[in-house]
Amino acid sequence: ESGRRSQPVDKAALFRQITERRSDRQQVIDAVEQLRLGKLLADTKEHSIAIGALGRRSAWTEALALLRELCGTRGLEPNAISFGAATSACAAGRWALAVTLLDEALYRGLEVGAVLVSALVSSCSNGQQWDRALK
Repeated sequence: ESGRRSQPVDKAALFRQITERRSDRQQVIDAVEQLRLGKLLADTKEHSIAIGALGRRSAWTEALALLRELCGTRGLEPNAISFGAATSACAAGRWALAVTLLDEALYRGLEVGAVLVSALVSSCSNGQQWDRALK
């Protein structure tokens, strides 16, 4: 209100931050939030990159929220990569969520590839759910 204008958001810089290995969990969460609020996630690929970045930082709740947002965004459709990234985010033993994501991907008619299956098996094995991983 003192006459300051907000700085324009640098989309490229935010994407560099979320993909940079040195970025910590909170930095990635904050950068993804800026991308979301600025409506800068233009397509399924960019959403999937952000979901994957969150998952690699164990920010599974944020990753799943972004997948839900993608599923509800008019004109955009999640793909197997989106679901694979979200399933990988659940790899820290959140096997029930991983199974639900696989079910949702199948319901949507997505081709379940090696990435999604590998993420599901990892999640189930981390959660000591070998019987589910083998189904």
